[in-house]
Amino acid sequence: MTPGVEPVGAYPFVRHFAGLHYVVNGTPVDDLRVLDPTSFEPVRIISFPAGSNPQDVLAVGGTAIVSFYDRATLQRFDVTSGAMIASIDLSSFADSDGLPEAGCMIRDGNHLFVQLQRLDRSPLPDVQVPGLLAVVDLATNQLVDANPMVPGTQAITLTGILPRLPMQIEGRILYVSVPGGFYDQTGGIEAVDLDALRSLGFAFVEKQIGAAQMSAFLFVSPERGYFVHHTDLTQSSHLVSFSRPTGSFLQEHFVSFGGVERLAYDSTTGQIYFPDNDPTTHGIRVFDATTGTQLTTLPIAVGLPPADLAIARATPTDSPSGARLRIWTAPNPTRGPVMLFWESPAVSSLRWVLVDARGRQVRSWSNEARFWDGRDAGGSPVATGVYYLSVTGDARSQASTTIHVLR
Repeated sequence: MTPGVEPVGAYPFVRHFAGLHYVVNGTPVDDLRVLDPTSFEPVRIISFPAGSNPQDVLAVGGTAIVSFYDRATLQRFDVTSGAMIASIDLSSFADSDGLPEAGCMIRDGNHLFVQLQRLDRSPLPDVQVPGLLAVVDLATNQLVDANPMVPGTQAITLTGILPRLPMQIEGRILYVSVPGGFYDQTGGIEAVDLDALRSLGFAFVEKQIGAAQMSAFLFVSPERGYFVHHTDLTQSSHLVSFSRPTGSFLQEHFVSFGGVERLAYDSTTGQIYFPDNDPTTHGIRVFDATTGTQLTTLPIAVGLPPADLAIARATPTDSPSGARLRIWTAPNPTRGPVMLFWESPAVSSLRWVLVDARGRQVRSWSNEARFWDGRDAGGSPVATGVYYLSVTGDARSQASTTIHVLR
């Protein structure tokens, strides 16, 4: 097999949206390339000022939003013409060096969440401050105030210091990788309430799940997650599984002598893709997500050591899932039973799943239940906290909401 390749920069980040590949090239290339997946030829190249260091891209309805590490703005472009549509000012979130150091982004409906590291790179002694998540209204290209009780427009303040790498949404919770330093184990996976726009603190900490320094992570089921962590005695990257209900280490599945910082999960096949960039044995390795067993005897050769990867399947739209099914609850917050309401076209059966803020399944049920009694699967009242209720119907329709329980 001969890999089909298209030249990109030394620090690429790849995404796939609505049938097109998007490759962000950091400094010194500083551009965005939109590729035709059938030929890998660019259909659009958007160049940025030298040294702007683009970090991530997210496509929304024929436009592309780009974040920059060395500029204090987000920029939105028309993919067809390459023209800039909007510039979103992030300078109010900058630290003493004047830059907020924007990184990875993720979309939830009409909200865009942007990681801000606020890494002080001035000549003065480094002052570490908590990381932020800026929230942008995609309909207006304006910042959303995450805390109206404080003057000005506020971002979401994180517990951790340096948020980085791709994020993941489950139900109404956003999970963010916020690593600590080597072996200090002060970081982990932080949880953010998407409705309240506030951090819930660390759902999993590096020390608990056995990470020297966490990198990429994936949740593949309510019971199981994976992460990559690094050691600094020798440069190595370890693929490890952990238990979500207990937050404990399960097993180490693979070690690469390269700096791996990406993972990809294909929920259709139940497989994890690991970009092994070991200088001597590089390629893509595939693992069974249920067991962690490696399915590749030898890595899949892709030419050079892989830096990033994305699951690419043609989709008719880039609209977020859940548009065909809507649910809500009352009362909320609640001290007792909760009534359940939904709107959906011709759904014959429903499956409901309730999880807590750490992603642990509390209870599940099927069919058209009209209320939840506030109890877990064992019949005990659940504790005070935030819970995430998701429902799946037929035709791949799904939706979710947050329930705040008070005791």
